[in-house]
Amino acid sequence: MSTGVRRLGILAGGGNLPREVAEQATASGFDVHVVAIDGEADADFSQFSVSRVNWGAIGKMVSSFRAKDISDLIIVGSVTRPDIRAVKPDLGFFRSLPKIFQIVAAGGDDSTLRKVISFFESHGFKIRGVPDVAPSLLIGSGPFGAHTASETDHKDIAIGFDIVRRLGMFDVGQGIVVNDGVIEAIEGAEGTDKMLHRVAHMRVTKFAKSQRGVLIKRPKPGQELRVDLPTIGPDTATLASRAGLAGIAVLQNATIAARREDLIVAANESELFIEGCEETSGSENAKDNFSGDISFVQLGTVKMSRRNESDLRQAVGVLEAIAPYEIGGAVAVARNHVLSIEVGEGLEAFMERVKGLRQWGGRIVRDRVGMAIFGSAEPYGTRLVSAVLDAGLAGLIVASDGLSRQEWSTAIVNANNNKVFIGALTVAHRDS
Repeated sequence: MSTGVRRLGILAGGGNLPREVAEQATASGFDVHVVAIDGEADADFSQFSVSRVNWGAIGKMVSSFRAKDISDLIIVGSVTRPDIRAVKPDLGFFRSLPKIFQIVAAGGDDSTLRKVISFFESHGFKIRGVPDVAPSLLIGSGPFGAHTASETDHKDIAIGFDIVRRLGMFDVGQGIVVNDGVIEAIEGAEGTDKMLHRVAHMRVTKFAKSQRGVLIKRPKPGQELRVDLPTIGPDTATLASRAGLAGIAVLQNATIAARREDLIVAANESELFIEGCEETSGSENAKDNFSGDISFVQLGTVKMSRRNESDLRQAVGVLEAIAPYEIGGAVAVARNHVLSIEVGEGLEAFMERVKGLRQWGGRIVRDRVGMAIFGSAEPYGTRLVSAVLDAGLAGLIVASDGLSRQEWSTAIVNANNNKVFIGALTVAHRDS
């Protein structure tokens, strides 16, 4: 029998956002129970009803919510790939193994999150989003602080929005840095903060330091918004300022402001604008086809697996989607998950970055998965295979004119010896 009390369960990851959601939901009349994940949840939940569970305690997660008569559930906060040695499975974990394997094998972040939602829905919970229970945490329309974007900034914002749309189906690119029409970075699996560190480094080592450019953050088309709304906080503003950017633009009413007061102070002190912007006109979301004819030639004795054929299609699709902007010298993909796109940093820095961007499944079984596609491999030459091995990838593809004949010969021998597939790729008749 219903008591009329609105109960809300919060599965809490890291950061202060789960606490902010709990506070706002409580103020709106919800009776909140928090299940905090050990090793992730680090906010102070002492004022709330709270249970702490290990990553592997799936049964306890579910039973903790059921014990509090929870039917509505919100999943919020940052998470890291768990160290398999720290996971302490309970009986519920083993009973859920088929679905857990589906989550691990899902591919990109959005696919994984949909599987997580499906898992909890199969246990009778209704998954809610932050806008449902704490709409005051969203950034609305217009300036969010003391500073405003210029006309040039708005042109950069339109470009950033367009690139996110183009990359939407590939589950990559939620964050973009654009400076006077030039794309300086596209966020991959490393996240926004590390992308901003990269921009700051490139501006010191490759480009003139400037106080211009915009960080654009917005949902990708088709993104699962109940558990994956873009979020910015005071650290985002600080890092954007250190990178020499003029401001941050987000899609209005579709981005969370974490630690709102601190965010405004950080932006104002750095003379950084933050604006909630309307959707701009531009390209449609990229379609699952290519405007060019793809010709792939296997060069070594190791065959590309069917799984890697899917990665190839994904990688070429990414490069095709951003081709009109003449960016993207390389892309790395693992199990249909785009790890990284090279934009201006150089291939050696790109491959160093890919090293730390392994995916859930690959990390757990420690196999080599995925591939890198290079428009050119000039900085590597004969060291190409070693770079791919160091990054934990299963193979590599280079544009047909990307290596000299001697380098091709050496790379093929190295690939065969290390059980790495290697191939040449030509994409012809590409539309601009």
